[in-house]
Amino acid sequence: MDGKPQLLLEAVVEHPFCSLEIRAGTTGECGGDSGHGGRTYFEIVGIPDGGIDIECKIIHGGRGVRIDLGGDAELEICRRALRLLSNFFEFAVEAKFLREEHRDDDLCP
Repeated sequence: MDGKPQLLLEAVVEHPFCSLEIRAGTTGECGGDSGHGGRTYFEIVGIPDGGIDIECKIIHGGRGVRIDLGGDAELEICRRALRLLSNFFEFAVEAKFLREEHRDDDLCP
């Protein structure tokens, strides 16, 4: 993310039958749209030999992503991963160091 300071998350989400790695980062809210606002990303990665049946597809001409999972364990691990990502982003929005009074030009574009 352009080498700017950010809040980062890296975690392995495990289930007895499969596992995922998730990564996310954000500058937090910066008071604008894509040109001037915050930057955020997330990744969901099936761990090699982690036993997960996952297939990712770019859809709608590059404007969307579809993730297909096969199996009951994959449903549960996806639920856990999405909940962890959701909690991370909620914290990022509420975190004191990301609030407007603590922003500076080095953090936001």
